[in-house]
Amino acid sequence: VFNTVTGPPGKEIVWLVWTADAVTQLEEARTDALRQGCVTNFDTEKKLGEFLQTNAAGPTGAQMDEKRSVTVLNGSGGTIVYRVELEHR
Repeated sequence: VFNTVTGPPGKEIVWLVWTADAVTQLEEARTDALRQGCVTNFDTEKKLGEFLQTNAAGPTGAQMDEKRSVTVLNGSGGTIVYRVELEHR
């Protein structure tokens, strides 16, 4: 999946999430974001943040290839969550 970062130079935080099954917190956030352009509901945002923080501690390995600008994630179980900080100019 490709994503374009716009705006002034700086650091962007991107959460990479893969789940084998639908997750209520993610579905609510996706629905809100598609409807509004971003997550606007406070309760949805709070639940999403809790989901990301809880699952980011899971068994995930990341291998970064800076030459090819590729990151490969490995994990076990039905959920992989990984936080990436991207610097753009």
